[in-house]
This record gives sequence, structure tokens and C-alpha cells, in this order.
Amino acid sequence: MATIYLSTSRLKRDTPIGSSVDDNLLKPQILLAQDRHILPVLGTKLDDKLKKLINDGTISQSGNQAYETLLVEYLLPALTQFAFVEVAYSLRLRFANNTVTLPNSEQGGNASMDDIKIVLDRAEDMAMFYRERLIELLCHHNELYPEYKQNTGDDLHPTTRNYFQNLNVYEKRPESNQWKAFKSAINYRP
Repeated sequence: MATIYLSTSRLKRDTPIGSSVDDNLLKPQILLAQDRHILPVLGTKLDDKLKKLINDGTISQSGNQAYETLLVEYLLPALTQFAFVEVAYSLRLRFANNTVTLPNSEQGGNASMDDIKIVLDRAEDMAMFYRERLIELLCHHNELYPEYKQNTGDDLHPTTRNYFQNLNVYEKRPESNQWKAFKSAINYRP
């Protein structure tokens, strides 16, 4: 079974998701948000270390305070908002044998996708803020988390890039020799 950092009760408590929402609808979306938005920041080795500490029940023990701080104060706030964004889309529609429906309620009218988008954009902005804090912690205090820099081979290496608003503001990477050779082979001249 996959280790999930965020409990469904915390997701319900810290977001507008109602307490009556079935946990079985939330767990896959939490795992999706964890894999899409948190794993790329942690990298494989640090992700594995956190999951091991959680599964062993040792994350709160002496000597693991840095990992507990990373989890509670940095990772969970970001994951909560990313999971809310993922869950909101899945709760909007219900898929049955041969139909797709909008759930109807006797207590109120359905929200339009425009109404939902406003809330989700705000949640995603908050999630990006918290993920940026997580990235900054890992970059400036990586001595506390040795696994952060230990990824090799086919491990997922941590990214330090967070904001992608259709504008690349990151420094230009040096051109690879493979790309240079390709341009030379086709006689490309800028």
C-alpha cells in the first residue's frame, strides 16, 4: 500500500471539502497530488526516507526532528492545497456505467465551472507558495536532509523550479554537446 503523507481528516479540516465526502474519493486524489507536486521537489531518496520514517512510526522520535519539521510545517501545507485542487475536479462529475452526471443537491444549486475555477486558482496559488517554502528549506538546509542530494541513476532528482505561469524566468542552461552536434549537422546558423 502506498504511503500517503496527508490524512483525509486533515484535508477536510483545512479545506472547504465537507466532512461527508467519502474518504475513498479523496485518497486517490491525495496520492495523485503527492506524486505530481511533492515528489518532484523531494526527489526519490528523500521521499523514500520520509515514507520509511512514517511507516516505521519513528518520524517523531529524537533525531528525526528535521524530518518531522519538513513534513508538518512545509510539506503538508503545500500538499493540502494541491490535493484540494485535484479533489475538486473529481468531485464535480460522477462517472457511472454509461453516463456522466453532475451531482445534484436539494440544499443548493450547482456551482458553475467558472465559480469553481476561482476557488481552485486561489488554492493553487497557496499551494505554490507553500511548495516554494519547501524548496527554499531544502535548498538552504540540505545538510539536514542528506537524501536530498543522493539521487542516482533513474531516481527522480529534485527540482528547484516552482512557478510556471507560461513565462520562463529561470537562468538559461548551457547548451548540451548533443544539441550542438545536431545543429552543426544540419548547418544551423543563428
